Amino acid sequence: MRRVFTAPWRAVRWFFRAYRQRLSVQLIVSHVLVVLLTALVIELAVAGVFLGAYNAGLLPLSSGIDAFAINTATTVARTTGPDAVAAEALGDMERLDSIQQRLAFVAGQVEVGNPGRGDRRIAITDADGRIVATSDPGWAPPGQTVDVIPNPLTVRIARRGLELAGAPSGHGNLWVTDGDENETVVVHPILSDGDVFQGLVVLERFDPSPGPTSLPAPTLAAGLVYIIVMTLAVLIAPALIVAVPVGILRARRVSKRVSHLAEAADAMAQGDLGRRVAVKGEDEIARLAERFNEMIASVDRTDRARKAFVANVSHDLRTPVAIVRGHIERLLASRGADPISGSLGELDDEETRSLAVVHQEVLTLERLINDLFTLARIEEATLRIEPAPVAIDEVARAAVEGVRPMAWEQRKVAVEAMLPPDLPPVLADRTRLQQIFGNLLYNALRHTPEGGLIVVGAEQRDGVVEVSVRDTGGGIPEEELDAVFQRHYRLGDGAGFGESSGLGLAIVKQLVEAQDGSICVESVPGEGTVFRFTLPVATKGRG
Repeated sequence: MRRVFTAPWRAVRWFFRAYRQRLSVQLIVSHVLVVLLTALVIELAVAGVFLGAYNAGLLPLSSGIDAFAINTATTVARTTGPDAVAAEALGDMERLDSIQQRLAFVAGQVEVGNPGRGDRRIAITDADGRIVATSDPGWAPPGQTVDVIPNPLTVRIARRGLELAGAPSGHGNLWVTDGDENETVVVHPILSDGDVFQGLVVLERFDPSPGPTSLPAPTLAAGLVYIIVMTLAVLIAPALIVAVPVGILRARRVSKRVSHLAEAADAMAQGDLGRRVAVKGEDEIARLAERFNEMIASVDRTDRARKAFVANVSHDLRTPVAIVRGHIERLLASRGADPISGSLGELDDEETRSLAVVHQEVLTLERLINDLFTLARIEEATLRIEPAPVAIDEVARAAVEGVRPMAWEQRKVAVEAMLPPDLPPVLADRTRLQQIFGNLLYNALRHTPEGGLIVVGAEQRDGVVEVSVRDTGGGIPEEELDAVFQRHYRLGDGAGFGESSGLGLAIVKQLVEAQDGSICVESVPGEGTVFRFTLPVATKGRG
């Protein structure tokens, strides 16, 4: 029951929400309103013309009472009047009684002599003014002349009709009418087929509401308003039947073209620069589509040039950086230092320490160049992924062993691998898997303070192997969790271990997803962060 009562409100809310969000609904509503407002303006204009003509005296209008009385008298004169005069001439009293019953019905009376509503009386006279039939004998007795009628106005108008004897009045009408504050009198001649005057129809109508018989301006205006409202009510249905389908058709055409533009813009925002919009017509939307296509083509060319530049520069930088790294490592080795672990051994002179610092920065630069090169190849879709069964525990332990000495020597951070011995192989590219572990471990080192711990774990579940890299760093605020995999995202300044390009995690995400895996992050500020990624288990069918 509650849903029944709230249904109209839900419908109203749905309409306004659709109106705000959909261009097609706005166009349909606008089209229908224009049609209805146009009909209203036309109605008001016509009513204004009539009212102005009436006030200027150019359009004489009879009151509603006059028109009804004239029409009734005219009808009786043409139908019942000749029959009554003929019956009186023949002395057919039975026929006259029937005619009087008919007059009583037309006058709105129950029967002859019973006024009923008491607002109309009708009498028929011969050419001499003698009453031959009446709806109310007490008002106009048969056999008497019209002079016996109690209302002097009625007597005067009846005598005027007898004087005219069927000739038109001064206004060019066959009838004669007049009225005072609350009554109307109409007389109409009864003519034979040869337009010979035979008698009169005398009609007296009493209006129980006070006021003049001619309509005053406020009453006429109210009548015109009523006519306008009724006309609009009649026009609304056909107007809506025509306007709604036309509005829907037109709105669909316009909104469909705008929707194509919006879809292309969304695709562009997602990185798809190959989408183009079909250009139809020569209007503003067509010109907008042309400019959009030109813009996205320009952006596509610029983006391709950027990707090619990054790929070429990163590729060209790899060789000189590798040469510099090789020379520094040989110099450190000749002095008894271990360039892999970062240990200076028993040598601690200033020159050796400087070489170790340069070596560390060269390694950071090399990782950055490798990230740029990988990213450029991913964007150009030229990065080859060669999946094969890989023992993920071996790759994870190797990555941990490669980072552990340096992490402890420089940051006093422990790096451990806690992997079960029965992990199945995964379907992955070994080189890209090593890159994933490297980026995740270096990211953890950057945000783990001295004395912290980094743990690499893994478990098998539901046809995948889930790997976790957990640290005891400062954590990531909840509002920034959705941004960690975006390019160039950097959380503060880290814990002081190396510099971050903001590309490592973005590359990790793309490499994991390129191998049918997924990655997510969980973090509690002040307690640490854990990155989890999954890779499919290598089976005989998939390996």
